Amino acid sequence: MVQTLAEVDSFSAHSGSITSMVLVGNQVWSASEDCSIVLWDVKGAKQVAKIVHNPTAPCAVLALKKVGNSIWSGGADKSIVIWDTTVRIVQPWPLHRNLAD
Repeated sequence: MVQTLAEVDSFSAHSGSITSMVLVGNQVWSASEDCSIVLWDVKGAKQVAKIVHNPTAPCAVLALKKVGNSIWSGGADKSIVIWDTTVRIVQPWPLHRNLAD
């Protein structure tokens, strides 16, 4: 017997494909090829914030990782941004360089 699931709801806030999602307390953070990260309230099922991974360069957010009280986002622009989930302070890291450069 094959069990089927019913769709409960759907959301749209990104203009590019979603590349990563992570649960942070009562929020889900979604990352996209459009360089944005959207914070969703799980209980209210609504968007609560939208931030840009690196507003100074075209990029795609490839991954999100929860580390303690922070979320690390990594982009195709070779940058890592650390987001403090308690006070939302951004600490950018320098661009990575390929050894062939």
